[in-house]
Amino acid sequence: MSEVYTGNIPFNGEETKQALAKVCGEIAQKDPTFHYRIHKSYIKQFQYVLSVYDTDKNRLWQRLTWIKNRAYNQNKTPILKEKNTPMWVRARKF
Repeated sequence: MSEVYTGNIPFNGEETKQALAKVCGEIAQKDPTFHYRIHKSYIKQFQYVLSVYDTDKNRLWQRLTWIKNRAYNQNKTPILKEKNTPMWVRARKF
């Protein structure tokens, strides 16, 4: 069994949540290898965490970086780029 990694971006706001869900949903429809989940954050200063899953750590980091820097909402403004939010990738334990 290959190792699975999870990449995470914590964020705040219901609007941001909806915009990220729309972008990630569109990506998942076009790319069957793209798996994600948005859930409540366990980090006190953030409401939600976007988690993206992959078996390739480098591809996962590229996907997170793209979402952070290049994902735009319907008003053509960056969803996360202007926000000071961390990102990280870890091996997922089952």
